[in-house]
Amino acid sequence: MEGKVEGKYVEDSRTEMVHIVMPQHLNGLGTLFGGQLAMWKDTIAGVVVTRHSRMSIPTAANDNL
Repeated sequence: MEGKVEGKYVEDSRTEMVHIVMPQHLNGLGTLFGGQLAMWKDTIAGVVVTRHSRMSIPTAANDNL
């Protein structure tokens, strides 16, 4: 199967997401819940991968945060 593979630049998939940290996002120490940050990170990663690959791809793993 020969055909031209359409290339895409990383900049084509650039995405920015802004959240206001509200009291319900904070733990007892007044810092952001790690799970909240992980959720926001996974959401934006899903948007970027969908834009870049034009398909939905699940998060397989998160080794480090």
